Amino acid sequence: MTHWKMHLQKAVDIVGGQKALGDAIGKSQQYIWNLINDAKVVKAEIAIQIETATDGKVTRAQLRPDIFTEAA
Repeated sequence: MTHWKMHLQKAVDIVGGQKALGDAIGKSQQYIWNLINDAKVVKAEIAIQIETATDGKVTRAQLRPDIFTEAA
C-alpha cells in the first residue's frame, strides 16, 4: 500500500468506514473503495474534502504531498 493510501485508510477509520467517508465528502462507498484499491492518485479537491471530514487528522499534504505542504 502506498504512503498516501495508508493515510486514506486512516481517514476511513477515523470517520467510521468507507460509506461514512463517502457520505462526508459527497461520494459513494464504491468511490472510496476505488481510491483505496485502484487509484494512482487522489484528486486535490478530494484531498481537501478528506482533510475537512477528518478535522485535519489526515491532511491534504499527506494525501497529495506533490502539490500541498504541511502547515508550519
